[in-house]
Amino acid sequence: MEIGTIIKKYRRQRDMTQEQLAEYLRVSVSAVSQWESGKTAPDLALIPAICNLFAISADELLGINMEQKEQRIKEIRAEANKFSERGYLNEAAEILEKGLQEFPDSYDLMCDLMYARSYDAEHLDEAIRLGHAILDGCTDDDHRMSAKQVLCYAYRDKGETDKALEIAKTLPTIHITKESFYPLLYTGNISYDRQQRLIENLFDMLGLKLGGMNKQLDDGTWAYTPAEMAAIRDKQLALYNILFEDGNYGFYHNRMDNIHRGQAGYYAEIGDTERTLHHLSAAADHAITFVTTEGEGEYTSLLLRGQSAGTFSTSSPINDAQDLINFMSSPTFDFLRDTPAFTAILARLEPVAGQWKVKELPTNTDD
Repeated sequence: MEIGTIIKKYRRQRDMTQEQLAEYLRVSVSAVSQWESGKTAPDLALIPAICNLFAISADELLGINMEQKEQRIKEIRAEANKFSERGYLNEAAEILEKGLQEFPDSYDLMCDLMYARSYDAEHLDEAIRLGHAILDGCTDDDHRMSAKQVLCYAYRDKGETDKALEIAKTLPTIHITKESFYPLLYTGNISYDRQQRLIENLFDMLGLKLGGMNKQLDDGTWAYTPAEMAAIRDKQLALYNILFEDGNYGFYHNRMDNIHRGQAGYYAEIGDTERTLHHLSAAADHAITFVTTEGEGEYTSLLLRGQSAGTFSTSSPINDAQDLINFMSSPTFDFLRDTPAFTAILARLEPVAGQWKVKELPTNTDD
């Protein structure tokens, strides 16, 4: 539909004459008549005034079908996401950049591209530019929080800690989050569901923060010795085992794999063959399960039963089994490389090792 036809439609809906519209816009009646007949179009400077008068968006005035636009943006995001969630970030970024050429005002596409670029040191400046563009123009709270998160990490990685701290100071405290309030404000099944999710998030946050405990202090020493960090990793394992007492870890097979790797590396450094092999074998169990199931399914533990394990995203296209094989190639493990137990672990990993497969989008079967 041409812009003149749209102007005519909304003018009539408001029982407005051409003369009244012309007076409001301070143009001639002839100009309005020529717009509506399709002979000319309004000057771009008049677009905001026309939109305000008719209480419509510029997209509506210009004849852009909003439903088609939103559907097209969803399709672009879904196509990009199938690459980005399996670590193919450059491929995803190319799709999103083309999408932004088509829809330069889409904050959904900006946000997705910001994340894709934030994992690559060479593109941190682009991620930062997108983050500030979102903060400057977007009113959606989720997008704004995402932008602040990425900007904190990006500025930190660029060594510009002061800028990261400036943004971090604008974030809410850990107790003032939607996850904290949802269980209190909903009732029944929804309240229970949100409480489960909150418990899961808190356990995982604590597990991750335990892994980052060893900080370098002002005097140059480290807060914990390697042996103490091994003890902390034991606490991480115990924590996740409290949450998943039945061994159905879902997505958290990935977490368990990484913690066992850390333990294997420590015990290899001190020459403890038995414990090194124990943790490598446990890491392999978790890696293989995660690769074969992709963390999907339904939790059955006491605290999370009935919750979907959901899906996962990764910044690397290398799957967990291949990543563990690469980890085991370190010279740290040379002292037991030729042992039957070590080769048996590699043999278990090899059939599922490789790169993550990009999932095909479901075919729309609607008539």
